[in-house]
Order: sequence, then structure tokens, then C-alpha cells
Amino acid sequence: MHRSGTSVLTHAIETLGAYLGSKPIDAKKDNEKGFFENTTVLRYNQDILTSLNCSWDSILIPNLTQQQVTENSNLLTELICREYKHINFWGIKDPRIIRLNIIWQETFQNLNITPYYLLANRNPQEVANSLYLRNKINICVSLLLWLQHQIDSLELIIEHGGIVIDYNKMLSKPRHEIDRLAKFLEIDTHLHEEKIEHFTQDFLSKDLHHNKNNTEACFFPDLNSLCDKVYNHLSQLSASPDSLLANKEKVQHSKNIISEVRNYLKQNEGLILEFHNITSTHTQNINKVTVEYENKILALTKEKNILQSRINWITNRPIYILFKKAKKCYTFLCKK
Repeated sequence: MHRSGTSVLTHAIETLGAYLGSKPIDAKKDNEKGFFENTTVLRYNQDILTSLNCSWDSILIPNLTQQQVTENSNLLTELICREYKHINFWGIKDPRIIRLNIIWQETFQNLNITPYYLLANRNPQEVANSLYLRNKINICVSLLLWLQHQIDSLELIIEHGGIVIDYNKMLSKPRHEIDRLAKFLEIDTHLHEEKIEHFTQDFLSKDLHHNKNNTEACFFPDLNSLCDKVYNHLSQLSASPDSLLANKEKVQHSKNIISEVRNYLKQNEGLILEFHNITSTHTQNINKVTVEYENKILALTKEKNILQSRINWITNRPIYILFKKAKKCYTFLCKK
């Protein structure tokens, strides 16, 4: 899920030797440490969502037809082959992947690879606050998105294996979490001690502990308590040293929680659909206004540049006239 510590987690696996791609996204004000995402993969996922009239923060995403899945997975297979050819240990981070999981699963089958799945877990209230500060997203939307992302991801690691990494534990006990990651990925940490030390001592800092409070009310019934329940369960799983599949009792407990969340979403699908339509319309209006203002800014910038050119010409005109007179005088003297 976005704003859940996926960047920290991805840099951790990069520290252990994973190749993240040739075109990383540049760090920005909202993520000064870096995103550790492959621009090519990100744009591809965005294009798929756009083709479905959705975006990363859409509450509902329509089902894809088999033709759409096949076409997109074939293109994605070619992309992965180009980007990670001859690379033995590589990783991809993009929270959009879980929303397009059916395409990615077919892609992995095409490539005949078995991925290692890592699920970043962070307090949903912190995530919601972070999304509000960065994107002004309503808390209900953020919590619903968090719930969908985490449950879909939990279902994925139940089916294929994987581990949960807790964001706060990564910040408070980075070496322990790095060792846990290395064990799961079958990586010898002795080969990367210098990078690990830099990660734990320099990269991780107290300023990553932010966005802890969100006082905005959520009107969805029982959504806060359900998110807390899922978060606490994932936190317990993050304490396990092994893959989730190694513990049948935890697997069954996870399935029960997944079933509870699915039932909740089913029972409230009318309200969720109504809210989705409202937020989608709101987003479209914002995008429309944004485009209008961007066009106005471009027009004003063009007008400013024209005026600046005129000012420069007027300011420099005496020099130009003087230059012309000097040139005439020089010509006259030469003729003499």
C-alpha cells in the first residue's frame, strides 16, 4: 500500500544486492529518501489503470477480460525481459501491482519464475494521514484502499508464500529486520555488511517517523476497528521468522480475517459504490480544473516571455543605436 514503508523495504532488498531497474524515479519533496521504483514499470501499470478509467487511488477497479489480461501480460513479459535480462536477483516495487495482480501472475507464468513476496505493513491511521497531507485524500478512501491492498496482498502470500515486514520495526530494529529479510531471500549478509551498515546508520532516520495522528472522522461503520484488526494480525505475522506458509494455524487465522473483510466489503458495497462515484467525480473535476489552470499558466508564461523580450529590446535599444552610429562612423572613417 502507498505510504506504508514500501520505499524503505525496497531499499532494504537493494542493500542486500537486488537490482531495481535502469530508470529509478527521482526523489521528491514527499519522499526525499527516494522511491526505489522503476519508472518503466510504474508507467506501464499507470497506463493499464488509465485504460480502465481508474487510478491508483480508485476504490473500485473493474474486472479485466481474459483478452485484456493476455494482451497486457504479453507486453509486460517483453518489458521485464528487456529490463531484467541476465539479472539473477531483481526486485520491483509498485503498490499498483496488487491491484493488477491477475496480469502480473500471468506474466510470472510466462517468464517461468517464482517471485518472493514481501508485504509492507504500517498503521492504517498513519497511512491515511500521510495520504491526506500529500494528496488530500479523504480518510475513508484511504482506509478502504489500505484494507483492500493489505487483504489482497495477504491472500497472495497465503497462496504463494511470503513474509510481512512491519514499518515501525524496520525503523526501530533495522538490523533484525534486514537479517530476517536475508534469511527469507536466502542472502548471505556477510557479502553486504558495508551497505547494511550505511542503511541502518545513515539511511534510516528519525524523520521517517511522521504522520502519526489523524483526527478526521470516518463515517463508514466499523471500518476503523476492522483496519485495526487487520493491522494487528499483520503485525503478529511480522514477528515470525519464517514464511507464512510454515505455520498452518496462522494461515487459517489469516483466511478467517480475509473472509471477514470480504464479507464487510460485500455488505457495504452499495455505500462503497456511491462513495466511489462521488470521489471519482470529484477527482475528475479536480483534474479538469488542474488542466485549465496549467493551460492558463502556460499562456501567461508565454505572454511573460514576450513582454520580457520587449523590455529587453527597449532597455538595450540605446546601446543598439549607439552601435549603429559607431559602425557608420567607422565606415565613414574607412572611406576617408
